[in-house]
Parts: sequence; C-alpha cells; structure tokens
Amino acid sequence: MVKPDPEALSQRLKTNEYRVPHEILLELQKQPWCLETLNNPSYLPLSSSSRNPPPYLAGRYTLMSKTLSTKDTISIWQGFYKPFVSDEDPDEVRILLALGPDMDGHLHTAHGGVSALMLDEAMGTMAGLHKKPGKAIFTAYMNTNYKKPVPTPSVCLIRVTFDAKRSAGRKLYVNASLENGTGVVYTTAEAMFLEAERHHGPKI
Repeated sequence: MVKPDPEALSQRLKTNEYRVPHEILLELQKQPWCLETLNNPSYLPLSSSSRNPPPYLAGRYTLMSKTLSTKDTISIWQGFYKPFVSDEDPDEVRILLALGPDMDGHLHTAHGGVSALMLDEAMGTMAGLHKKPGKAIFTAYMNTNYKKPVPTPSVCLIRVTFDAKRSAGRKLYVNASLENGTGVVYTTAEAMFLEAERHHGPKI
C-alpha cells in the first residue's frame, strides 16, 4: 500500500510556511461553502508548482501559470491537503477554483475539455504527493464521466483521493470529482499516473 508519511508531509507543508494569498482568501470567503475548507486546520494550504513554478522549473507549466492564469480563465486555483489518518480517514486534496467566461464552449458553460484539464491537474497534485522522491509523474490514462454542465463564471471544488489498494510500483491510481461545493457533481474522473526518471531539477 502506497501512502505518504503524514507526519513528514505535515511538517514539510508547515515548514514551507505557505499561506493562502490575502486577495484569494477574500474572494473565496464570499462563498459560504468554501469556509468548510478554509477554516478547517486539518486542510493544509498547498502552493502549486504548476501555478507558481519555482525558479528551477522556469519555462515549464506555462499552461496553468500563464495561459490559464487570467481573470477570465482560471483566476483562482488554490489547493489544500488533508494528511492520511487511517484507512477509514484517508488523505484528500481539495482545489478551490474560480472559472471565468473565457473557458466557455456553449454559452455560459465551460468546455468539456476544461473540466478534464482541471481534473488532470488536480489529480496530478495528489499523485505528486505519493510519488517516490526524485521521480517525475506523467498521466498514463484518464477516464472522465460528464454528469452536468459546468456554469461560468463560477467557483468550483475539486476533491481528489488516492487509490492505495490499486497503486503499486510505478503505477499511481487517483480519483476525483468536480463539484459546485454544495453537493452537485459536474464531472468525475479516475486516472493512472506513471513514475518516471526526472532528468533535470532537484529531488523533491
């Protein structure tokens, strides 16, 4: 069974002393359902390396850090991580995000590919927490089930869980759902990520 050390992960996240930026916090607090995550100390804020790449990753992740980081695309992408407690209370990643009108397919409706992209990105965050140090991860496949259209503009929630029973060796299995935060599920997905050798950059 593959899972991160909860104490080590908690310490690493707390040591980084990352805090949700004040302007993002103010926007998310306008949504009452976001407070469940924002006010829960079990959920540690994550700084996304694809959203805010560190210097050694310069030139990478431009899709999330530049192209889709505008007020009319995905203006907010804020992750949180709840460490593993037990098999009955496993770890979870949550993403709170704000989706703008430039992501439309149909009028006031996000393109289906946008949902897949966001779920892939969120599941990659969870897989990255479970990968071996020094390894890179790549999406091997992703199955997506579209249940309801995603309205724009809107603030959404992505929930991500790790499938420890299926994961072994280089294969990491992850499940996720894109929701409205009050019980409506827009899209679900399950994916397998593969670990691979990292060719550049430090071992993290």
